[in-house]
Amino acid sequence: MRKLFLLVAIAAMSLSLGSCKETTKDKAENTIESMKVDAEQRLEEAKRAVEEAAKETGEKAEEAKAKAQKQLEEAKKNLEKVGQEMEEKAKELEGAASEKLEDTKNKLQTSKDAANKKLEDVKEATNEKIADAKENLQDAKDAADEKVDEAKEDLQDAKDAANEKVDEAKKAADKKVKDAKKDLQKKLN
Repeated sequence: MRKLFLLVAIAAMSLSLGSCKETTKDKAENTIESMKVDAEQRLEEAKRAVEEAAKETGEKAEEAKAKAQKQLEEAKKNLEKVGQEMEEKAKELEGAASEKLEDTKNKLQTSKDAANKKLEDVKEATNEKIADAKENLQDAKDAADEKVDEAKEDLQDAKDAANEKVDEAKKAADKKVKDAKKDLQKKLN
């Protein structure tokens, strides 16, 4: 009768330990899944931040390009207008003295040089704005990369912590089984 009682007690303890081990494993899996979902949400937020920054930078670059294009068009029109006006004056003064004609040509050249200088200034300003926009885009990309790296690190930390908890639970369950075996051995002896 004692042996039967001991066998029933051993079976009950074994079932109890197995159930405890399964519960611990389920909790660890739930924790890992929760951390995984959190990390995925952080990655999604970082992705949205990159897309928004890229969109803003692209819009600024387009605005700068459009403004520069408009200034370029105005400069070209002014240059054409100045050129046309000077050519008309040159035709009117053809009959005048060669000194006056030379003077007029010099004025025309000066105006053209000034217009070309303005055109070069507009081109340079446009290139600077485009370079700034590219720099802003690179900064946004770098910031997004940092957020993604942080999210990856958080995910790895969560995974390591979950693995550590699972290991601790396994050790605790193994210790309980070992203690139960010792107690059973003592009782049997």
